Amino acid sequence: MADCFFCRSKSSGESYYPRVSFNGKVFRYLKCGECGLVFISPSLDERDLAVLYALDYHDEFYFKSAPDHPALPRLFRRFLQPGSLLDYGCGDGSFLRSAAGAGMQLYGAEYNPGLVEKLQGLYPQMRFITVDRLRDYESAFDVIHLGDVLEHLCEPSPALANVHRALKPGGFLFIQGPLEHNFHLTWLLFGFYLRFRKALRPSRIIEARPFHVLYANRKNQLAFLRRANFELVQHEIVEWNWPFPARWKEADTLKQKLQYCTVALSRTISSIVPGWGNRLYYVGRKAD
Repeated sequence: MADCFFCRSKSSGESYYPRVSFNGKVFRYLKCGECGLVFISPSLDERDLAVLYALDYHDEFYFKSAPDHPALPRLFRRFLQPGSLLDYGCGDGSFLRSAAGAGMQLYGAEYNPGLVEKLQGLYPQMRFITVDRLRDYESAFDVIHLGDVLEHLCEPSPALANVHRALKPGGFLFIQGPLEHNFHLTWLLFGFYLRFRKALRPSRIIEARPFHVLYANRKNQLAFLRRANFELVQHEIVEWNWPFPARWKEADTLKQKLQYCTVALSRTISSIVPGWGNRLYYVGRKAD
């Protein structure tokens, strides 16, 4: 079996998620027997990534729609001060725009050179680079932010090592993103559904784009960040509606109305029970 993306354990087995057909290949989602991370196998290669993250990906998911969560969460604002900030995987630049009033030098990094060129034209007052250029920056940034990035990385350990190297001593790491395998009511019900489908058709294959290559929970993601030499300063876990309707008026079908009601109840419970939810806000400090 493949090595776990987080703890590198070889103890894994196929999870209850369906197999995915993409770019002429079939991918499975394995669950680590040690830390519980669910991750894709085989890993996406450069050709897969080029197809998956073509320039129209950002047009589809970023430039044409507003995020369903705050670009600059309240938790992060407390740690912003004059200095330099890099947004790793900056998308449409919304986080950088929201941080523009903090008096910081703003940088963005992205994989697609075409997107980097586009962003530099849109925001000439900021500096944009491709992620491979991050190796040229050592102890350069006071803050590095990863927003909805980790779940896209087949090699999160080398990526976090580059981030650690690029931070100044004592610099802050901001992370916000989904915890798609963390406990909450919606996850529990959805898991029952997936297990039922898997039992009926163990080899079911769906056509899909595997944007998220890992599904983490609170425990294994915080442990992964500790191993990457980041010291936890503070974190919050909340529950967001995604991928279900956020408002009743957006629920057109009976299925969507049931989804909305389930998520509304689930969010209420998660606001009371510590550790429940599906979205992490994390502030860490670079450790030696």
